[in-house]
Amino acid sequence: MRANECRIIDVHRHCLPKPSTTAKGVARVILEKRIGWRETPDYAVSTCRGVSSIIYPELTDIDAQVRGQDEAGIVMGILSFSMALETMVSALPVAAEKTLTRMLNDATATMVNRFPDKLAFIAILNPFSKYAIQECERCLDHLGAKGVNISTSWKGRFLDSPRLDTFWQFVENREVPFSSIHRRFLSDTNT
Repeated sequence: MRANECRIIDVHRHCLPKPSTTAKGVARVILEKRIGWRETPDYAVSTCRGVSSIIYPELTDIDAQVRGQDEAGIVMGILSFSMALETMVSALPVAAEKTLTRMLNDATATMVNRFPDKLAFIAILNPFSKYAIQECERCLDHLGAKGVNISTSWKGRFLDSPRLDTFWQFVENREVPFSSIHRRFLSDTNT
């Protein structure tokens, strides 16, 4: 890259990890139940409240995304997907939230580790979880996350809730960059 060229960084990139065989069955139930997921040979379609979205295979193919990134001249992609966490968790028992959050952050870190010069990630978590600070520390200190990405609300609770005072104090003390882009993804009770 020449000194006068602009470096393009994609700061809003999503890549869901490809589920294992066991997780595929669970994921299918969640997807069909929560977002009306149905597959065609070339893509999937989700429909919620009469609005359909096409989900292309690249959503779970980090190799294809990096090839496209290179072709487009993008030097860095930042992976995140907070809205998926709440949608998935809402269809699972509460006890599964910590496990699912860890699995998604671990899988994202694995994708980034395959392309460390081309990808980074922002960890996902539920700030209302009693494990939020613990997961944030784990992702920042051990997985290499560059910050955290949280939904603008979680099950009708908003980010200015006094219940988050400890979380916000932690974020401020650690000077953790955070992103809050999406509200809950495709649900009948978007808040």
